[in-house]
Amino acid sequence: MSQKKTFGQIISDLRQEKGLSREMVCGDERELSVRQLIRLEKGESKPTLTKIEYLADGLGVPLYQLMEDYTELPKRYIDLKYLLMRTGLFGPPTLIKQKEQYLSEIYENYYDELPEDEQVAVDVLQSWIDVFATGKTVFGNQMLEEYFHQVKQKTVYQINDLLILELYFYCLYLDNRLFDPNVYQHFLTCLMDQDAYLPIEQVFFLITVAVTCIAVGLNNGYCKGIGQLLKKVKKLMKQTQDYQHLPIIRLQECQILWLKKRKWAERWYKKIQLSLSEIGHEEVLQKFEEWREQFVNKGLRQS
Repeated sequence: MSQKKTFGQIISDLRQEKGLSREMVCGDERELSVRQLIRLEKGESKPTLTKIEYLADGLGVPLYQLMEDYTELPKRYIDLKYLLMRTGLFGPPTLIKQKEQYLSEIYENYYDELPEDEQVAVDVLQSWIDVFATGKTVFGNQMLEEYFHQVKQKTVYQINDLLILELYFYCLYLDNRLFDPNVYQHFLTCLMDQDAYLPIEQVFFLITVAVTCIAVGLNNGYCKGIGQLLKKVKKLMKQTQDYQHLPIIRLQECQILWLKKRKWAERWYKKIQLSLSEIGHEEVLQKFEEWREQFVNKGLRQS
């Protein structure tokens, strides 16, 4: 009896039968890099449904021909990942310990059996925690060096792309020297209509990434397109009834208003300050004070 082929062997054989190189299958590498395909073919990683669909299309075979190797993700893992993503990087420091516990459970019980895309997601989430806990962007370097170039080529994002973007924006938030206005404007523009491509249950995370993106722009004295993205975020919050970031959004509105009607903004800020202090966002308030000291006298750049 012949031994059953692995998923990696199947796609490798199909690719070679059709005379396709790995580079031809991967194209511009936005959806699948050559390195990721090599790992799949060698059996070093497991495919996600998205990758199976992409490969079926690229190899010109029906989806069911590649589906045998697909298994659903464990419910507990999905729940843990959701809990890690739900608060994003703008949360009180007390959340760090809880997030570390979630990650420990994932690494101990699920990580080794996860598809590569999910392992990447978990590793990015770990980088979040490391950067957030230490305030050092160096802990995000490895994931950004490996995956950021793929995200930068895209205009439509999947959830892993948004995870990478959240890590990238938070590193910019901590270190203004990393800020590139052209790259930033590209991402800001792309975020404006991403809700059209995401399942509704993932829009909460798009809101999280957009809020961090806005914070980065304001902290770097850059506000081209910020007002439009703020409006979009508020629209999405209303649509999903998800208001967890509302105090921060109010503060960001206050930053823009500060330059136009300072006395009104000062009164508004006092109310927002109390609200943010009560829910543990002292770091956000500190960043605002730094911003006010740096930009309020000379004004924000409009382009």
